[in-house]
Amino acid sequence: EAEMAAIMAVTCGPGCETSEIFIDMALKYEHSGLEVQVTAKNGKAVSLAGEVGLLSRDITISSEIGESNSKDGGHMQIHETLDTQTIHGVEIVGLGIEGELGKYPMHFHLCRDQQGSSFSSNTIYNGLQRGIVIHQTDNMLVEDNVLHNIVGHGLVLEDGVEVGNVIRRNIGFRNFVQDRLIVKDGRKQTDDKPSMLWLSNPTNIVEYNVCSGSDLAGIWYELETFVTGVSKERPEYEGLNPQLVELGSFVGNEAHSNHGFGFQTYPDGYRPLQQAVFTDYFGWRNRIGVFLHESTNLVVENAFLVDNRESAIFFRETSSLVFRDSVIVGKSETWNRCPSQGAIAMQGSRKDSSEENGTQFVNLRMDKFADCSHALVSMNTGNPRRTGFFRASTAMIGVFADDQANIFNFDSAVTAEDRRFDFYAIRIEGGNLFGGRSGYLTPTSLVPQMWGANRCETVGNYSSFCTNTCQRSISIAIPTNVGSTYSMKLTRLSDGGESITEKLKAKRKQEVFHLNVLGDEAYIVSLASSQAYPREFVVDYEDGEGACSGTVDLLFEQNARNYKGDEDNTNFFLAPCRGGEVSYPAGTPFFYDYCVGDDFYRRVRLPAGPMTNRPSGLRIRRDYTIPKTVSPCSQSHYGHCRLVGKEEEWLYTDETFTGVQAATISESFREDDFDDSAWKSARAAFGYSEPKLNTIFEDRHISYYFRKTFNVSGEAMHCLDGPNASLKLRYGDGFIAYINGVRVLSKNLGSTAPIAESLATAKGVQNKFEEFPLAIYNGLLREGSNTIAVEVHRYEKERASFKSVAFDLQLEPTIKKACPTYINY
Repeated sequence: EAEMAAIMAVTCGPGCETSEIFIDMALKYEHSGLEVQVTAKNGKAVSLAGEVGLLSRDITISSEIGESNSKDGGHMQIHETLDTQTIHGVEIVGLGIEGELGKYPMHFHLCRDQQGSSFSSNTIYNGLQRGIVIHQTDNMLVEDNVLHNIVGHGLVLEDGVEVGNVIRRNIGFRNFVQDRLIVKDGRKQTDDKPSMLWLSNPTNIVEYNVCSGSDLAGIWYELETFVTGVSKERPEYEGLNPQLVELGSFVGNEAHSNHGFGFQTYPDGYRPLQQAVFTDYFGWRNRIGVFLHESTNLVVENAFLVDNRESAIFFRETSSLVFRDSVIVGKSETWNRCPSQGAIAMQGSRKDSSEENGTQFVNLRMDKFADCSHALVSMNTGNPRRTGFFRASTAMIGVFADDQANIFNFDSAVTAEDRRFDFYAIRIEGGNLFGGRSGYLTPTSLVPQMWGANRCETVGNYSSFCTNTCQRSISIAIPTNVGSTYSMKLTRLSDGGESITEKLKAKRKQEVFHLNVLGDEAYIVSLASSQAYPREFVVDYEDGEGACSGTVDLLFEQNARNYKGDEDNTNFFLAPCRGGEVSYPAGTPFFYDYCVGDDFYRRVRLPAGPMTNRPSGLRIRRDYTIPKTVSPCSQSHYGHCRLVGKEEEWLYTDETFTGVQAATISESFREDDFDDSAWKSARAAFGYSEPKLNTIFEDRHISYYFRKTFNVSGEAMHCLDGPNASLKLRYGDGFIAYINGVRVLSKNLGSTAPIAESLATAKGVQNKFEEFPLAIYNGLLREGSNTIAVEVHRYEKERASFKSVAFDLQLEPTIKKACPTYINY
């Protein structure tokens, strides 16, 4: 309902405290010019008022559009220049060529670093294809612009590599479906589902923008796992995954009157390695205020959602998500309809890795729903075998609602059979729901099997509220780096050996099986011997609140002799998932060996006991191998003579070196007697935002320095096959490695000793390990203590805003013969 009119006159209003504006037409629609105040019961308030944007500027650039070329206008491109660019106070009308890549009203094309450049106080309207397109351009200011009547997306970050741009205080109202779509990389682009802000990389500053009247969305983070367009050919963007990068800033943005979503992450979501916080979002009178899809590790805080037509929130297959300190208003005084799906709609809560938790609503108010018939919160299963649904960590903490009669609605399709796959419950704590009592909300159909009828009461459609009880689960995560189907049999012993599942298939994401724990139970996980398995399994414990005092016994079992993977497994190694120390009573029997005929089996047992005395998770990792020609039932155990393994602890410094230190650090830090007592200690891999990091650097430096001591046993010395060894590195972008002070290997750095400010000459391998043959000179390695030192430098063409540093290392000699390894049982 946005309208455009010409101003005929401006006069001084009463007392000249206001102005009166006279336009050339009668308005077709009613527009709220005066502020409509909406106040929640906790005192928070917002104002509902339409925006007015002045389109005229002193400089006009326009296209003459006739009937024969109504979708073909002019277009503007800004290319990289030596000087900064300032475009201010320009009126851009009728530009763009629909369906042609690169033909937009304003296109910043391959400008690279544009620190100091700005596009501000301009207007773009009646645009024929998009509005402002930022393409492989970083660090520029886009501020105080007005976009109106745009075909396709309004403001676009094109290839997913654009970072550091400031997008602030822009107003966009009304953009339309594009009929003739752009084709890029062989795929049609999504301008037939237009949004006012279309963002393909989150590492930008997005603040105080207003997006309204779009045919689909106000703000859309559409993130791929790779970069697109011409950027995918550039080496500096190799391995960049926009779904994983950090959020620049999202503060004070407003989306209203959009036909679809105010703000969304769709279809593949946003899954940053560092928690991303979206602050002060205001979404009103959209179909759905916030739509988060397949997203994790996000926080939405201090949001105000008012009068959204279907629901304020729709979360679909989310995890590790927090929605806090916010207000939802169902039907304000000037709005005549209730949301058709209530305040919150949720479909599934996926758990793709052992590190992910449920979705939590904390300190939330739901006001002005008393006259509405639909439940405040709707829970839909989706596909429980795919999404995992709701677990003990899915919770509503400190939630208040003015409608206590119709709070929750669970999907009626949930059956007792579904309990095997995960919880169907949400933890309630604090607030005023159910009279302020704490407990669990669950489908009524599951009460007899999971809770016991004497602990539960029916509330709403298909729902029951259960108190004086608890929930807990075990999740078994299997990384899918094998690339084939693998068999896993899970048996609940209390059911007389009933098999819960027979097979899990490798998918594009980590396979996770959720186990609902009922009372004092024991389970066995049997792994088929004929399949190639990943190296690591992860077991994650998840306790609900209440008296979880029972015990759980979980056992893993594998036929080691007939194992057909990369290695013949003979042992399991247990370690905490999330750092810290885990101690067990002396003599705890972790491992059991037994033979059936010529087959050798190894079983690892997680000791039974109250869940509260266990770590939050364990990694079960295969660490030893045996020669394929040796029968483990008649021979000794053997293992690799590994010297330095992946993901081990390293000493490092991220100090900025200057002057003499910058010139000499490369010479000094490699020596055995170097004083590293002030250096930090952390676990590899290190980096900025690449996948699978254990230590993330906050500061951005040109170079980083790492040291580690390791022991070489007499048995390991015996294993060395002549002078050869294998050094595997994950690095970005150049490195030099030293053993006992001697330079043994380098890549992408010169032959002379670099200084701290030296830049690498090429891009390194950041997301995977590269193997190098290494000559172990006579006398270089010694029995006992040895020192390895590595310096890592950034690529010379990298910008400071792009994350490129990465480091992890594995060193092992070529095996001459199997080394005897003594395993403690």
